[in-house]
Amino acid sequence: MRRNVAYFIILSVFFMLSSTGVGTSFSGEGLHTFYFADKSSCAVAASMPEDKAERAIYVKSDKKGESAVFYSAEKVKRLLLSLGCEKIFSEKGEDFDCDYYYSPEVPTFCTVNGLRVNVHVAKAKDRIVVGIPFIFGGY
Repeated sequence: MRRNVAYFIILSVFFMLSSTGVGTSFSGEGLHTFYFADKSSCAVAASMPEDKAERAIYVKSDKKGESAVFYSAEKVKRLLLSLGCEKIFSEKGEDFDCDYYYSPEVPTFCTVNGLRVNVHVAKAKDRIVVGIPFIFGGY
């Protein structure tokens, strides 16, 4: 009986550890947002300061992406280099500039006009937001 209980506990712990994620895919300099349930603007967003995001615990299968605020263009450039990003296309609006990249280091991607995209960089007035695969919501 004790052996069965021990096996059950070990299997439960293994399942819990294999199905939960901890922390972020990358670190920013300000607010960090996790996107759950959907890879679209319908995603459920949970935002927190960067130091708390690094300790966040979540169900791996529910996490669909994340984004982080940066104030240094140099730090964003280093992140893009570390991910081996290739710029796919850019777009500009009245208050923003967006660049879309593909990185083989990021396991998920979305297809936009037949092109794989999985890193989104939005430059606004006072900050830069990086999202994987996209920034859902405002930036």
